[in-house]
Amino acid sequence: MATNLSPVVGFSYIGIAIFFTPFYIRLIYIFIFNKKYRSLQCYVIMIHMGIAQMLLSLNYFVCGLFHAFDSNLFGMADVLVITVVQVVKIEAVLGFILALSRFTIIFEMKFPKQIANFLLGFAWLFFICAVALFFTPWAGYTIVKGSYMPTLNLKLPYSILLHTIGGYVYEFIILCTLCLYVLIVIRILYVKAKNKVLKDFKKEAKVLVYAGIRFLCDSVLSVSYHYIALPEVPETNFVLGMLYGLNNLALPPLLYLMLYSATKKENKCGCRQKCFTCQVVSGQE
Repeated sequence: MATNLSPVVGFSYIGIAIFFTPFYIRLIYIFIFNKKYRSLQCYVIMIHMGIAQMLLSLNYFVCGLFHAFDSNLFGMADVLVITVVQVVKIEAVLGFILALSRFTIIFEMKFPKQIANFLLGFAWLFFICAVALFFTPWAGYTIVKGSYMPTLNLKLPYSILLHTIGGYVYEFIILCTLCLYVLIVIRILYVKAKNKVLKDFKKEAKVLVYAGIRFLCDSVLSVSYHYIALPEVPETNFVLGMLYGLNNLALPPLLYLMLYSATKKENKCGCRQKCFTCQVVSGQE
């Protein structure tokens, strides 16, 4: 039986999906249909990141229905619960590719489009393979009434092993991403100091704010979920589920809107052609 908390959890998950998905749809729409954006490598990567978040949003919506109404329409919840963990991981991989793209620009290195496309293809192949592994008879996740996070299927022999390996891979990726952003900031400060021009320091510092916040949130959540023995109670799972949802569905667009006023104006107007001032995170191509 579902616990008394289940309706609250279900409607909360549904609310996250419904409220924040339009932000992503709007951003993806701008990036795809505005030639100024889709011709730039960084925005192509952001489109892929947005698509990954759409998958996560769908997962939260369906799992919300499961917990709120005890409904598993066509077994969709059983399928999507397997993808949710891997969506978080591919978002980290795509974030690393974006950081690598910015790194090559700041250090005046070439980053051919073919390599970028190869890495994007590899990221999705990684996602597909990771999901496929947990559909095999050897490992899996399951959705359980009264438990509000993906639950390992301990009846399968390699669920714990593959889950742990995935956690290590995820931590390694976000550490590499942080290292790239730190090097970018150091490079910018070095160039500015050498030329004795630091008037745009606040703009360059945005990348450190963005990378720092995302890295901190991703790391805390990943460590908490994979490595800390938290109380196995519904309330803990609910809090973790909400934090993961807010971190991956709410935080990225809100950071963009707060840190980059041009994008905020473009989302409000829907028709203005002002450039999205990414500066460092998205760079000047």
